[in-house]
Amino acid sequence: MTNEELDRARVEEALRVGNGVNMALHAARLAREGWTPPEPVDPDLAEANRVYEAMDWPDSLKGDTAECYIEFIREGIKRGRELERAEAKPGVVWVKHDGSGMSPVDGDDLVWVRFRGEPNRAVFYQAGIVNWRNVTHYAIITQPEGSK
Repeated sequence: MTNEELDRARVEEALRVGNGVNMALHAARLAREGWTPPEPVDPDLAEANRVYEAMDWPDSLKGDTAECYIEFIREGIKRGRELERAEAKPGVVWVKHDGSGMSPVDGDDLVWVRFRGEPNRAVFYQAGIVNWRNVTHYAIITQPEGSK
């Protein structure tokens, strides 16, 4: 943390503690006492600790192995959040076409295609009607489950 960040944190704490009254006095006291903001807590680790504490573990699984279980739970939570974010933000994955005249996907699939000579333009087609010889890149558009 830089000195400027520490100063800002102390001012924010002085505002919080003093409710805007005698802020300078509170900020000076915090600086004199060497106050620093608490270390940020990984929200996944906090949740893993909460889950671990809420579970009824046998005594044989407590103690030295607790850190392993907490880390295992944290990684599960972290992976779940990553999957949730990936699902919430679908993206388009472009694939380089090999230049053949053959469709690399089923003819009924919907695709975005980029044609030779038009690299900045993408066109939406049904794969079966695309002239694949002129395609440089394509992206398959997957439909939500149950929509076909």
